[in-house]
Amino acid sequence: GLRAGVGEALAPPPPRACPCVKLEEFFLFLTLIEGRGAFYIYVGAIQASVVWKRSSLNVAIAFYVLVIGVLYLVVGLTLKKKLECLKSSLHSPTSIEHAFKMYDKDQSGTLNKDEAVALTAVLGTTLAPEEIMASMDKNKDGVIDFEEFKAWFEDPKDPGALN
Repeated sequence: GLRAGVGEALAPPPPRACPCVKLEEFFLFLTLIEGRGAFYIYVGAIQASVVWKRSSLNVAIAFYVLVIGVLYLVVGLTLKKKLECLKSSLHSPTSIEHAFKMYDKDQSGTLNKDEAVALTAVLGTTLAPEEIMASMDKNKDGVIDFEEFKAWFEDPKDPGALN
């Protein structure tokens, strides 16, 4: 008994689970494209105020970050409008299922990028494949299954939220 107790006391502690946390959990605005744009504008403005008149390279970098922020903001707001229009086009679970089945051309139970683009065009919104996949493909497998499609249309949260 005594030897076992000594051995246990000298044994290294078990490894702990990593306390890593995603930044998005604390900064929810980073999950929105326009939130990221506002963040870049904020960082660029701080950098510009700190480095103004110190070096032309630092000022150029600050200006570049501000421009990226404005572009993120404009693109984010435009994408959000398109996604809101798309989300409002299908109202009932029946219409969601019908639209999905109609554009699942290969009857695979999933929409690939081309099928998703065709569906959104018919619903009155032209979106790039990357925009559709970033919004709807929750498990990042490159296709949208019916559950992902239905969940996106029924989810009351911001349609411009990134996964």
